[in-house]
Parts: sequence; structure tokens; C-alpha cells
Amino acid sequence: RPAAPDPRGRPGRETLVGPHGPGAEHTGWDSASLELREDRRFQLELWRFYESWDYLPDDDGGAGEVRDEVAKHEDRAMQPREVEEVRVTFEGQLRVRPEMALRFSGFQRQELNQAFMEDRGWLFGGRPSWWSADGQAFFFFDAASARWQANTVRLA
Repeated sequence: RPAAPDPRGRPGRETLVGPHGPGAEHTGWDSASLELREDRRFQLELWRFYESWDYLPDDDGGAGEVRDEVAKHEDRAMQPREVEEVRVTFEGQLRVRPEMALRFSGFQRQELNQAFMEDRGWLFGGRPSWWSADGQAFFFFDAASARWQANTVRLA
């Protein structure tokens, strides 16, 4: 989704933030920001944050006073037990080139009723595969049967 205009007033920039859309629940990132510049440069920032507030209470066998144990419990409850933060930034140059796309409709499997882009990096039977925009469905040529097949990616 497009974000608010650049607060620094820099012209020729568009910022997209996410994740959003049908594949959002499959991403390993909590936040993504893509800045596209007029000079065809880009910056992609990915961020993941995990914080656990669970804790294991100390077991002193009942030797300590209850009041002290409650105070310790409250102190520990205010502190995260585990924190993990990962930030990654990619910068690069965009290439503009025409791409082949096919739009399908009429399939019983709804995930196949959308546009598919040719991907020459994944050849099957010597022919390129065709992938959906969310990367969850694709068509490939099965050389053994000499037919095109549809498949979907299953994420655990």
C-alpha cells in the first residue's frame, strides 16, 4: 500500500509499506518498506521483532516468604524474557524490461483465476514456468505427459 508522501519533501519517490495482500500471512517479516526513486534506485527495508513475556517462576521449595516471592514475581513480569530483532536493508537499481503475462479465468480452483508471469529461471521440460503475483500458484510443462500442469505452493 502506498504510504504517506515523503515528509522531507523529496520529489520523485514513492514508498510502499506492508506486508499486505493474500501472501501476507506467509511472510517471515513483521514490516516491509520499499522506496522507489525516480532515478530507478530502490531501497527495501525488512524488519522482524519477537518478544516473549513468559517467565518461569523460581522454585525455592517454599523456604522464602510469600511477600518477597510476590515482589520478585512482579519485577520479573515487567521484563521481557526473550527479545529478538532483525533488520535488513537492500539497495539497488531497477531494470525495466517487458514481461510476458497471461490472465486466466474459469478454473474451479480460484487460486488459478489470476495473472501469471513468465519465469525463465524455472524451466520444466525445457519451457519456462508461469507464476502468480503472490508466488503461491504456478503452471509448468510436464514433459512426460506433454501437457501443462497447475500446482500450488504449500507452506508449513
